[in-house]
Amino acid sequence: MLLVCLQVNAQEPCGKLTVKDYDGNVYHTVQIGQQCWMKENLQTTHYANGTEIPLGREASANIPYRYRLNKESKIDDVNDGMQVVTNEFLYNWAAVVNISGYERYVTPFSVQGICPNGWHMPCKRDWEIMFNYYVEGGRKDGKDFADPIQWGCFNGNFNSTGLSILPSMKNSRGELLAFFWSYDEEEFYDSSGGGVMTFTREVWRQCAGLISRDCFFYVDIETTSPETCMSVRCIKD
Repeated sequence: MLLVCLQVNAQEPCGKLTVKDYDGNVYHTVQIGQQCWMKENLQTTHYANGTEIPLGREASANIPYRYRLNKESKIDDVNDGMQVVTNEFLYNWAAVVNISGYERYVTPFSVQGICPNGWHMPCKRDWEIMFNYYVEGGRKDGKDFADPIQWGCFNGNFNSTGLSILPSMKNSRGELLAFFWSYDEEEFYDSSGGGVMTFTREVWRQCAGLISRDCFFYVDIETTSPETCMSVRCIKD
């Protein structure tokens, strides 16, 4: 088994590049190393081909849904009781990858999914490259990615990346969190069919998180359930 994930670098610096989704929402960009990231969370209600993403009122592992904190979307029930603290759209896994299914999803080398044309979902390796770009003494300082005001933190150097990440949830310990969809890929080799070697590449859902405990920030990447609803940041092809 070989872990793979296509690394797609921006061909030119972001500069003053902006990008629109199908709904006409405009997103600014930020250059981090050789990567070009959206500066704001995706807020689309449609895929790039115009297909609408339904507003979810219940958790689902295989029906694409977008969620917003209101009386119709019982969004706290979707995220294992964590309190949602944003009015932005959050999405489940099926919506993000634009493929229905349960545990695994056959995929090309990169997943456009919910992102606009010319952009794709960041894989685990994309997040690691970005996080590691700001390593100091072997420690990832999450303050580099956070807009301090919404996190209630006013001391120290924040947001040196310009990503301006805002909290989206609060857990039972009172920690503020921002979780983003990501994925990792595994390539399986199967020679059981009469000596014929076949290859299958499948996606494993993951999330990249920024967590604040009394204004001490740390980052994390882990596997999560498909029913979870989280934010999306896209990265340029």
